[in-house]
Amino acid sequence: MPGGARSSTVSAHPLIRSLGLAVSRIASLLADRACRLCGAVLQSTPGPLCGWCVARLYPNTDRYAPVVLENHSRVVVRSSFLHAGSARELVIGLKFQGRRELGRLAADLMTGAGTIPPDAAGCVIVPVPLCRTRLRQRGYNQAEEIGAALARAHGARMSRCLSKEDRPPQTGLSAAMRRSNVRGAFGAGREAVPGGVPILLVDDVVTTGSTLSEAAAFLEAEGGDVAGALTLTYRPEARGYIID
Repeated sequence: MPGGARSSTVSAHPLIRSLGLAVSRIASLLADRACRLCGAVLQSTPGPLCGWCVARLYPNTDRYAPVVLENHSRVVVRSSFLHAGSARELVIGLKFQGRRELGRLAADLMTGAGTIPPDAAGCVIVPVPLCRTRLRQRGYNQAEEIGAALARAHGARMSRCLSKEDRPPQTGLSAAMRRSNVRGAFGAGREAVPGGVPILLVDDVVTTGSTLSEAAAFLEAEGGDVAGALTLTYRPEARGYIID
């Protein structure tokens, strides 16, 4: 009897392992078929989003975009979507809900929207940094999550050559206050500013372009060649639409 009990226990182990593997595979399949933004089960919709989330992606066709950075007439900000609907929810999830994986989704959507220049592989991607206080609170930099995913997807290099002083958030400030708030905020990061190659700044959202303009000014003062800037969304300062 004792020997039989040991035999049944031993033989049960492979069965338990098999069941565990089966459950893991089913869970993986279900995850692969879930919308990467809202989690709904994907039916026949191709791509990473469900039909509802796709329908609420509003391409950036605003006549005021792309934003041209102040004092940088050739540096244009290309934004994939208006800051509304699904794109806005993605930004909120990435910045305020700890959903770090949404950085890769943002990069995928930006690529699919045709925002990324064809020569991106020959550029260096520089994400706009967070100040130390906000980085400590959030645990990661959302612009760096997007930038790293873009660099991997397009064979580009990413550089952490920028740092940022602690300043109040830009949200809710007027254009003049935004410019004043970020003036002189950027400095040297962990790496030297890359020279001899085009630089693409990356951020999650652009409104007036004040932050990106100040970052570009520092990079150019250090000998960098800022060729453009990329963001997931564009939030016009004075919106004439209600599509949130």
